[in-house]
Amino acid sequence: MAAKRPNPKKDKSARRRRGPKPGAFSLGVLDPSNAGLAQFSAGDTPPEAVMPVFLAMTWAGSQSGQRANRCVDACRTLGYALGEIGVVTELRATEVIVHDRRTGAMTRCAPEMPTWRDVEPLPELNGHCILTLPEQGRWIDATIEQFPGVRGGPAVGRCGGIVDPRTGAVMAGDALGPRLPQGAHVAIGRGHLMLLYTLSPDEASARITGHHMIRHTAEEHRRTGLNLLSVVLARAGESAHLAALLRTTPHPRLHALLDALAGTSLRRAANGDALFDLGDGHAVRLDEFDLPADTPSPVTPA
Repeated sequence: MAAKRPNPKKDKSARRRRGPKPGAFSLGVLDPSNAGLAQFSAGDTPPEAVMPVFLAMTWAGSQSGQRANRCVDACRTLGYALGEIGVVTELRATEVIVHDRRTGAMTRCAPEMPTWRDVEPLPELNGHCILTLPEQGRWIDATIEQFPGVRGGPAVGRCGGIVDPRTGAVMAGDALGPRLPQGAHVAIGRGHLMLLYTLSPDEASARITGHHMIRHTAEEHRRTGLNLLSVVLARAGESAHLAALLRTTPHPRLHALLDALAGTSLRRAANGDALFDLGDGHAVRLDEFDLPADTPSPVTPA
């Protein structure tokens, strides 16, 4: 009698694993003792892009071992970190299509209109969002590696053209203006894959930022953004090269913070916050330093 063949449907190891949904939201306080700072080389990075790139890399390093589908967390955290140094940002919902240039296949990885699932322990977003920097004409996707086959770390792109998602053709985009309009296309290549983003209507972005969980956790995300920025600035205090690089950036508030942090050291509070030890028995958060009266104010992310 022939041996009975195993049923692959009952063999858990043979089942195809389902990938995580893009955009899952989970809240956490960045622990400066586990930041996992990535090696950073400015290369040809323009001065105004240095902090977006460095913060995105540091955030991604801090998430090592965590789920990659945390785009809302990433956008809110990076938005508050950049806002603390005066950089204007806006969370934008986006459709994502991955084009495999080897096979010609095009896979829709995130829909144009996101939806929320109110599940425990925290809501889940079926969709994707990126962080745009309107005054720089740039955008950040810190969770780009959640999409199948995509590697290479966070994406910091420049909105320099319009891409036809059907053909991949790139056209001049000088007339786009400082804020990308809904329906605008941006793209980035990773190996044989091309990721094509189409910015969703503003209503779609409002579905994300207007969700009760996002509104109720704004202060927690601000704290996480402060912690992220604190880790980066503390690293600058240990590296003359990095400190000099940050001085080249066009952010007066960043320069004032670097001056205020001179001679301090970073430590971790019991709740995970990053504190700067002043050397006199007192330790304060980054937003508690007294800066010169003419220092520009922080900017709240949109």
